[in-house]
Amino acid sequence: RVKDIRVEWISSNQIAISTAPSAFVSNVLWVLNTETQKLLPALSQIYGFTMKWAPGGSKLVFSQTNSKGANLALFTTNQTGTEVKNTNTATLPEKCVFSAQDENIIFCAVPKSAPDIVWPDDYYKYLYSAQEQIWSLNLVTGKNDLLYEFKDSLSFDATDLTLSPQENYLVFLNKKDNQIYSLKIK
Repeated sequence: RVKDIRVEWISSNQIAISTAPSAFVSNVLWVLNTETQKLLPALSQIYGFTMKWAPGGSKLVFSQTNSKGANLALFTTNQTGTEVKNTNTATLPEKCVFSAQDENIIFCAVPKSAPDIVWPDDYYKYLYSAQEQIWSLNLVTGKNDLLYEFKDSLSFDATDLTLSPQENYLVFLNKKDNQIYSLKIK
């Protein structure tokens, strides 16, 4: 019996099912094909697991920690979980957005230095505080580019990132003040 599951449509005939994220529980991800009614495992034995799917559902980014919620890392993989690759970035998927023009590119809010918290548990408890930067990550080449660094006097916890149709502006919610901000990135 599995409690606290997360369900998300990832394509017209596929549903992702995962256990609730926590640093203290080994999480799993399954993909259900609604046409064939086959439930296939994609990822398992991952602590601190949260995820974000590409719009087409062919790939995702996910977070992973150790069993104490430390050493946060962002990974990418294909839908079946067979091509896992480290992005060399320490952030949560909910702080990222996929480019609609190229699903191999994501934009993420990344802490300048990762705070010493239990990931993702303390983040969800609003105990996160860090100076953030905006990065562009190429999931194929591994090239990461710093796009913007907020001034030290500004405190942001960027989430719900969205790109404008031309992808020249990044729009996000700052969880610190519940205000919406936009940032010119191109």
